[in-house]
Amino acid sequence: MASASACRQTRMTALFPEKRFSCAELVDVAWQVTPQDAHDEYGILAQIWSSGGVLLVDEPAQPGTVVTMSLPHGEVTATVQSCRREECSYALEISVAASEAWFQRGYDPHVLVLSELTRGAAKASENPAAVLLRTVARRETMLLRQLIRRPVA
Repeated sequence: MASASACRQTRMTALFPEKRFSCAELVDVAWQVTPQDAHDEYGILAQIWSSGGVLLVDEPAQPGTVVTMSLPHGEVTATVQSCRREECSYALEISVAASEAWFQRGYDPHVLVLSELTRGAAKASENPAAVLLRTVARRETMLLRQLIRRPVA
């Protein structure tokens, strides 16, 4: 078993040289759709690492789009690397410049969990833990979105 664990760790290190953490931080995210059309919404920062993260948002953004996140210590800009459709949202993988006050350089989410999932992970049917984590994340995302959209009395 030790060799399988070492292989998994080696593959994870090759795919993701930085430690990735799961989180569920609600952040205000804005970007320009066109020069005349700005988009602003609350998104969920689902994963974070020292040079980027994954944001769950309602609307897609094209790779190369510059997004601005309003965080407790100020604004941070990032660039969308990829956008993929999820079950109830869009997942934007972002990269953040080393000069920005990002993770471990001025901003730390309230809750962090070391992520064991890798981009090359086995299919969900072969990895029950991955299925559980995705299910919990989707439910939390939907609950947070319902709270955000709830009218204030």
